[in-house]
Amino acid sequence: MLLNEENIRKLIRESLEAIGTGSGSNNTTRTADNSDDEYSGVDLPDDDKSMSAVDKNFRPIVEKIMGLLKEQGFDPILGSAYRSPKSQQDKIDKGYSKTKTVYGYHVALDVQGNKAARAVDLVNRGDGWSSTKAAFDFFEALGKISNSDQFKDRVEWGGNWKQKKKTVGGKEYFIGWDPAHIETKSVSMSQSAEITKKGIVSLKSQDKDTESISETALRQIIRESLEAIGTTGNDTTRTTDKATSSEGSLAGIKYTSIPNAQAVQNAKSEFTAWKDGKMKESEEEAYPLLKKYWDGLGDWPEDRWTPETPWSAAFISFVMKKSGDDFYNSAAHTTYATKALENRNKLVEDPQSLAGVQHVLFLKSEAEPELGDVMFYVREGNIESWMASGGGERASHTDIFIGG
Repeated sequence: MLLNEENIRKLIRESLEAIGTGSGSNNTTRTADNSDDEYSGVDLPDDDKSMSAVDKNFRPIVEKIMGLLKEQGFDPILGSAYRSPKSQQDKIDKGYSKTKTVYGYHVALDVQGNKAARAVDLVNRGDGWSSTKAAFDFFEALGKISNSDQFKDRVEWGGNWKQKKKTVGGKEYFIGWDPAHIETKSVSMSQSAEITKKGIVSLKSQDKDTESISETALRQIIRESLEAIGTTGNDTTRTTDKATSSEGSLAGIKYTSIPNAQAVQNAKSEFTAWKDGKMKESEEEAYPLLKKYWDGLGDWPEDRWTPETPWSAAFISFVMKKSGDDFYNSAAHTTYATKALENRNKLVEDPQSLAGVQHVLFLKSEAEPELGDVMFYVREGNIESWMASGGGERASHTDIFIGG
């Protein structure tokens, strides 16, 4: 049989209790959808901000508006179109979206289950959501077009919502809280939700032949995985500046690790810029900071990211590069962690092969972190399985060790 979300959650709780970790505490993560939600048991598409992800009836309107903006000298791009339920719920939880349901215009399918966003966010290339005069000139122009006789009965502009006066670059604007957003007026949100639900039914019917797993087998898998975590831990790895000699592992070796005080200073400076971590990505002041991190990667123009795009790997790359560190820039933590793992493997084979190399991966059981070290964590499985597979992509995170 196919197990639904409620049954799987029950098995996980029981498995946690069986190994003594407990499940009755309040430390469980919040979920927005209950077990009988239409999204349960079906894999919906990932986020997509291409024009092909826009509803076929709404798409010509969006293209026409973008064309009129181009005639005014702007360079409009889609900042957001289709969102997955997970992304939408995350925006709701963080206060980025005022839509109190995942069945919004962004999370929309057609009756066949194809992506069909009935809302998009339009931004000007190079300006995005920044609090600059150029960005606000674009939003003002978008609002005038959306509110014109040609479109006022066809689209709703987010800049109409809770408008207030704001002065940017010496110019006054009257713009609401979501000025990049336009949504269809041809279909109500409840109608859109019903169409999307039909699409989900269609996807479920397409997936009905998916191989199932028995309750007993799933219970065993969960138990084995949790027991492995309880035994070995989700070990932290580190990259350190220099290392020498090894006998199959790096435990107990002597190595020279040069503390990177500049990395610590830069990390703390960025933390201060984020108002000691209290500022949200959706706030206007955050946009220049995010742009700085993505620009540091060299190949991530603004049409490749939004304020909601995970940016922690870009942040780590920015801080380490700014600190004069020979770091492997990437938008994925596993890119530079895998390189450090490769250096580790070379070092195990030949202790003299990596003289002067800055980044080598150590388990936390092998070395104490120094200031400025990069701490790497895997979020799926454990670190040993990731290392045994040669690294590569996996849900993960990194931090910069600043002491404590």
